[in-house]
Amino acid sequence: MRRSATRRAAKSATGRRAIGAAFRGRPLASAGNPTTSLRPGERPGDTARQRNGEAAAQQQARPERLGAPFVAPGEPPAPLYAALDLGTNNCRLLVAQPTRPGQFRVVDAFSRIVRLGEGLGASGRLSDDAMERSVEALKVCAAKLGARSIRRRRLIATEAARAAANGEAFMKRVAEETGLELEIIDRETEARLAVSGCSSLVDRETRSVVLFDIGGGSSEIAVIRIGENRSSRLANHITHWTSLPVGVVTLSERHGGEHVTPQSFEVMVREVEAMLAGFESPSVDALASGSYGDGFHLIGTSGTVTTLAGVHLDLPRYDRRRVDGLWLSDDEVSAMQARLLSWDFAARAANLCIGPDRADLVLAGCAILEAIRRRWPSSRMRVADRGLREGLLTDMMADDGAWRRGASAPSSAQLRFCAGGRGTGEAPRRNRGMTKSPIGGNRSGRKLGQKVKKGKLKASSRRWIERHINDPYVQRAQLEGYRARAAFKLLEIDEKHKILAGAKRIIDLGAAPGSWSQIAAKVTNSTDADPRVAAIDFLEMDPIPGVRFLQMDFLDPEAPEKLKQAIGGAPDIVLSDMAAPTTGHRQTDHIRTMHLCEVAAHFAVEVLAEGGHFLAKTFQGGTERDLLNMLKQNFRQVVHVKPASSRAESVEMFLLAKGFKGRHVLESDEPAEGAAEE
Repeated sequence: MRRSATRRAAKSATGRRAIGAAFRGRPLASAGNPTTSLRPGERPGDTARQRNGEAAAQQQARPERLGAPFVAPGEPPAPLYAALDLGTNNCRLLVAQPTRPGQFRVVDAFSRIVRLGEGLGASGRLSDDAMERSVEALKVCAAKLGARSIRRRRLIATEAARAAANGEAFMKRVAEETGLELEIIDRETEARLAVSGCSSLVDRETRSVVLFDIGGGSSEIAVIRIGENRSSRLANHITHWTSLPVGVVTLSERHGGEHVTPQSFEVMVREVEAMLAGFESPSVDALASGSYGDGFHLIGTSGTVTTLAGVHLDLPRYDRRRVDGLWLSDDEVSAMQARLLSWDFAARAANLCIGPDRADLVLAGCAILEAIRRRWPSSRMRVADRGLREGLLTDMMADDGAWRRGASAPSSAQLRFCAGGRGTGEAPRRNRGMTKSPIGGNRSGRKLGQKVKKGKLKASSRRWIERHINDPYVQRAQLEGYRARAAFKLLEIDEKHKILAGAKRIIDLGAAPGSWSQIAAKVTNSTDADPRVAAIDFLEMDPIPGVRFLQMDFLDPEAPEKLKQAIGGAPDIVLSDMAAPTTGHRQTDHIRTMHLCEVAAHFAVEVLAEGGHFLAKTFQGGTERDLLNMLKQNFRQVVHVKPASSRAESVEMFLLAKGFKGRHVLESDEPAEGAAEE
């Protein structure tokens, strides 16, 4: 571990000596991979794949502290890749698998504002509080990575770790406390990764682009000129680049981010303009004329431009699907900047696309954006909600030839039903008490018992698809507009136990892809104007009218309070379909899922309205005695339920606690009815 820290120290020192040279805007040689420093004794011919194998060997040699890797049941057999970016303001993780050429599907994600660079500009060091926040976020990432079988991963740190005098010492601490060895990348690599992450947003008609990434402590800018022979790697078309040692955190700390006037805003713009003056690059006239004149525009990838887009669209809450790839005209960008500048701090914090965590940073980002727009005037700008993580994933998958092979990547047919959580399909049990009978081929337009041609699919992939297309619950979910077959589990439980009738507010834990939230919104008559359903999941979930969705881990300490605030009152029902990723070891799987069930149960006791109900997924194998006793003391009836739509061979069951007695109940109260099984 000490040798690794020494290698990073040598690389970081080299990167810091090169900072001044970055402003000269030197051309980049075309390359297949991002430029990185060589390790001591490493030859130029050593590949990224060799490095990854070495890292994997080191990881395997360390004692396993986070649990055995697993392949989640129901997921197509495709390789997983992971990318982690510890920046000046955020800690972000993506785990994804390749799909169609140049694209991938996210299977896990994490993002938290850590402000690692807080106070760095004044002291030159990372503060104790900032490091503590970052380590806690990285522990969450380490747990997520340890729970999955990852083919390749790349973990990077950027400007804050690069510039801080104690950056290397912090990397050593991270390795000791989390088991994660982060690589401090140089500025050129950061610029290339930002470009790689946005490749799919550069249209075939585009001939020249200025792409910028406004970060927390630095801002990367790349000039891209595309000729007739377009490379599959957009970064190969970078002709000039620079990295400005200024970002939203450092600029707001120097000039104040809470109270910004037009005069102080102009001062920030001019400071950034002075930095750009030293950047030698083609003029805007050269980019917008001659053979490159067709399709010159700007691409912005940062929280600043995505915030502008969200405000421009008047989104009630931020929606990545509507923002990523959005075109903004020059006039629209100017109008949004003027609008933000007219708001005071409280107004910015109240906007759901900004929030209190970014309210003091957004105008500093706008000042950097304004300086870039003055240097390269353009009639339009494209918004990218993507960045270094996407660039890391794209490069790793391209290096591995993941899209060329095709066989290891899931097809669109596989992905249709694999949206996470409740999206995994199950063959139905015999029809016992379904609200309606399983549908046949005539109603769905497709007969049951269909086979899938072998083609290039593996046998396991073919069986996976066959199970889905022949599952009557899946077909009925499609017909009735539910996002997953799991909807019928809740409906069947409600048909017998009548838990949904009269519910005014509902909280849905482990919500993605959202079928239970769909039912909850309908039952409560929830609307966007009067939301009565709050849902949470660490996976992305498409918006549902009337559902306030939080994309975060329920085990995050801030999650319970945010859920309570989201619906503005005590819920009548707490639903939990959370289940820990399986390892293949039944006892371990049971313990992990029971932990989630216990956390959800204690949350329900804290928030439920009197008379409310709690429903949670568990596994066969017995419910912990302490949990059952707690539920019996607080609820009038506790039962185990196995709905008909849960397949017979599955160990899945549901624990239902009915009739919450209220928080005045003492331990001496009479217990509820016994936990019967159905």
